[in-house]
Amino acid sequence: MATTTNLAIELADVGADNGTWGNITNAAFQSLDDIFKTDGTGSSVSLKVGASRTLNATDGAILLPAVTTPAQTADGSVVWDSDSNLLTVGDGASRKTMCDTDTAQTLTNKTLTTPVFSGNPTGTVTSGTYTPSYIGVTNVSSATARVARWVRIGSQVFVSGQISLTLSGSSASLRITLPVATTFGGNTYLCAGSGSSAGGAGQMTIVASSSTDDAFLFITSGDSNDYAFTFAYTVV
Repeated sequence: MATTTNLAIELADVGADNGTWGNITNAAFQSLDDIFKTDGTGSSVSLKVGASRTLNATDGAILLPAVTTPAQTADGSVVWDSDSNLLTVGDGASRKTMCDTDTAQTLTNKTLTTPVFSGNPTGTVTSGTYTPSYIGVTNVSSATARVARWVRIGSQVFVSGQISLTLSGSSASLRITLPVATTFGGNTYLCAGSGSSAGGAGQMTIVASSSTDDAFLFITSGDSNDYAFTFAYTVV
């Protein structure tokens, strides 16, 4: 008995299967027909699309294999990850995941060349204004708070603002509340900045408070005046 090379379909033996060739031929046709079952449960075959040839599904759909944890790594193999609902493509050594539009995706090791953003960035980039509270510590008779601006990028917050101070000594200090809460834990290096008075005589150094979760402002050669300042700190 001879069979076909690829589908192992039995071939009628010419001159010897006079009484059975019909059954053999019918079985062969049935094997071929089973490949094309409309419910997708037909016999499994490999299909190769030759060079300069196309595979069309104009009036239907091409269904990819769905696996909960795809392990196929063959270069160019396409599998639907039914557990994560993502399309995956093999690269010969591993599987790469394609992004979808239904869930939030994290881009890793991607280079954006001349990106164009529509609207304001969201997520880890935020901004706003706030009116800080000032707590006098040394030689501060009064402090008038004004609206300050802030931008947060990831864990880093950048603040700029102005304060009107009445001082009772040339060296003074006070604390300023933050727009985004954090815990410095006594690590003064987690915040840094500077400022100066309107005339430039009073100089301001800003660090994280060593005892509270706000910024600490040191003033030297100070006078009663308006002070402009900027500082940045890390949200822990």
